[in-house]
Amino acid sequence: MAAPHQAMFLAGGAWAIVAVGLVSWDTGIELTRAPLGGLVAWHAHEMVFGFAAVMFAGYALTAMTSWPGQACLSSTGVAGLLALWALARLTVAGVFGQDPRLVVPGAAAFMICVTLILARAALNAASSKGAVLALFALTLTGMQIAVLRGTIMLHVPVFGFAALLSIVGGRIVAAFTWNGLVGSETQKRRFGVARVFGLIGSGAILLVPGLDLLGATSGWFVVGLTVAAMAEAIRLSLWLSRKTLEDGLLAMLHVGFAWLPLGLFLVALSQKSGSMLPQSAALHALTAGAVACTIYAVAARAVARRADRLRPALIDGVGFVLLWTAAALRVFAPVGTTWHETAPVIWSLAWAVFFVRHSAALFRPAPRPVFSGPRQPPWRNPQGLGPLLCRAAQDARRKGANMTSTAEQMRAWTGPAILTYGFRPFFFGAATWAALAMGLWVPMLAGTLALPTAFDPVSWHAHEFLFGYLGAVIAGFLLTAVPNWTGRLPIVGWPLGALVALWLAGRLAVLGSALLSPAIVAGLDLGFPLVLAAAIGREIIAGRNWRNLSVLAMLAMFALGNGLFHWEAAQGEYAAQGYGLRLGLGTAIMMIAVIGGRIVPSFTRNWLVKRGPGRLPVPPMQKFDKGALLALLVALGLWIAWPLETVTGAALLLAGALHLIRLARWAGHRTFAEPLVAVLHLGYLFLPLGALVLGTEIVLPGGIEMAAAQHLWMGGCIGLMTLAVMTRATLGHTGQVLTAGPGTMAIYAALVISVLARVSAGIWPGDASMLQVISGVLWLGAFAGFAGIYGRLLLRLPAAKRV
Repeated sequence: MAAPHQAMFLAGGAWAIVAVGLVSWDTGIELTRAPLGGLVAWHAHEMVFGFAAVMFAGYALTAMTSWPGQACLSSTGVAGLLALWALARLTVAGVFGQDPRLVVPGAAAFMICVTLILARAALNAASSKGAVLALFALTLTGMQIAVLRGTIMLHVPVFGFAALLSIVGGRIVAAFTWNGLVGSETQKRRFGVARVFGLIGSGAILLVPGLDLLGATSGWFVVGLTVAAMAEAIRLSLWLSRKTLEDGLLAMLHVGFAWLPLGLFLVALSQKSGSMLPQSAALHALTAGAVACTIYAVAARAVARRADRLRPALIDGVGFVLLWTAAALRVFAPVGTTWHETAPVIWSLAWAVFFVRHSAALFRPAPRPVFSGPRQPPWRNPQGLGPLLCRAAQDARRKGANMTSTAEQMRAWTGPAILTYGFRPFFFGAATWAALAMGLWVPMLAGTLALPTAFDPVSWHAHEFLFGYLGAVIAGFLLTAVPNWTGRLPIVGWPLGALVALWLAGRLAVLGSALLSPAIVAGLDLGFPLVLAAAIGREIIAGRNWRNLSVLAMLAMFALGNGLFHWEAAQGEYAAQGYGLRLGLGTAIMMIAVIGGRIVPSFTRNWLVKRGPGRLPVPPMQKFDKGALLALLVALGLWIAWPLETVTGAALLLAGALHLIRLARWAGHRTFAEPLVAVLHLGYLFLPLGALVLGTEIVLPGGIEMAAAQHLWMGGCIGLMTLAVMTRATLGHTGQVLTAGPGTMAIYAALVISVLARVSAGIWPGDASMLQVISGVLWLGAFAGFAGIYGRLLLRLPAAKRV
């Protein structure tokens, strides 16, 4: 059975020649009926959604076979996908007319099917890598539909492929490079630093489409591109070694990837000075250069049938040099010159060489995986994967208890690993939704996207952060913490899956609320917090854990706030500034003050004791802590009921000052050496800061926008505190070493900068739109980074558990 990459690489390579030939040579084909309006626009579309998309599909669908339990697509399946791809090419060429009702589904059908196949396989295999590929396929599909409908320009998807090249292509180059090295400590550090710069570069590239959709000035556009180019160039330099240059296929990967920073810099240059370099030429540095050359290098490696073929023959280098030269001529040779006209010929020759060299391998079954290396980079190979739980201690502690999930259920569960503990599905789902919802919010903010929701855009954004994202984090935390509090076993298996399904139903109902009645939407959304409260209440009462009844009360108030939010929205009120949002937000802040007041000093003390003598945090819940909590409870109650009264502002100022003192008593200044502990203090710091800034704005209005002040609580306190807890809990409950790696530090930094940018938007309204976009993109990067880094821990059991 042929692997998908074999047929799709053939189709992509052939189409690379055809798409370039039709626009470069006088073939007599005008494509006057093409729905995009001309030959040049058709060419640009086909190079992205015809050539590059089918190459991506070939790579992703073949890489899918290396995920646990996933088989290769059947020959019939591959043939069906190629038929859809051919149908898309005919549709975009105008064979079926220009009616959008036919053009959009016909052109996008191929990528829609690829997205569904990848998403299903990623879910079944619990693969974080698969989730990334499926998410990109979904994004690419959305971009294609937007291009066909005229919503966005064709150059926007180019930056999407540049981001994919930075994320996935960078991983491939790094992995293959690391496989050829000895792996000294110096090289490990270099690769770790390179990964941090890769995150910076990817984030900056993802920022560019947002800036473009908002019509940002060229200055901001140039800054984003320049930062991305510098980060990618530094990353590439950290990978280089003499061994890299000695391996022909590896050298091709590096030289092809070098087009990425060069292309980003050239696009920035074209924005700064269009007369020096046209934008179309600069964009070809990313398409014909970065994307095509890297695809060529990866494909050349992928179709190698035998181990000895990994040492390339001369013809491999000739084909790659031809392709690289064609890209260089297309970018730098002036239009109308002989060199510029020669570029399509050299391009076509390069792909012809590819067919000659690899035709046998392309038409025969591949005997081994082609997209992975035998060794993983150092940052992907954490020290030890200890057991998920200390079973003996857990059994001894819980012996004789009446259990919601019995010990037999725990032992017998053989389903997906993600349903073995509450933190797994809800932490992964929360992070994914935080990134996806922000990805939808940024174009909504720019007015380029309208969702089928009955909520106004700001209310939808606020609701999905507070009751969507935070609701999932609360569920993941409580379903993991309550068994430790009560001595009872956690909820696992299909009961846990049903709870996750309720949460997902709420998200979909609110997203499509314009299509449903308000009562149905509220019922679907409120089902999750009510069932969660019932489950947690049963565990607390059955375990006679009366001291945590306050948590149950706060969970009930949180659900009440959600219901009130729905009621206000149904009445046509601006729910983003209503009682429901303030009740939900106030409850969340109170929950962090109570639970954070336990875990922050406890975790800090545990870490400092190991460090040696010195000042330790005061024990939690002393008289001062109870007084500070009472002051905060009063202040939040006043703010919920009378948000603009002077007495409310004074109460918030008092509560903020008390909690600032409370935080200082926890010896946070001694934790800077371990970001995993220090970030807990930083997250809690936003609680008193939010109270102080909000109180000041109430007493002395005019200094900062009220919504921006609230983001110190929402993005700062809630966002950073939940991210800190999710990272620590995931590491702890999957048997990892409790320390923050470079990737974890990067997502912490991205989130902090995101919050500062959002708050700054309320201080400098002239730059508010730009700062909000920057904040949104960094937020998206932080939580997408969490899903990428920690997804493999959340979606799979440790090695000891799988045996």
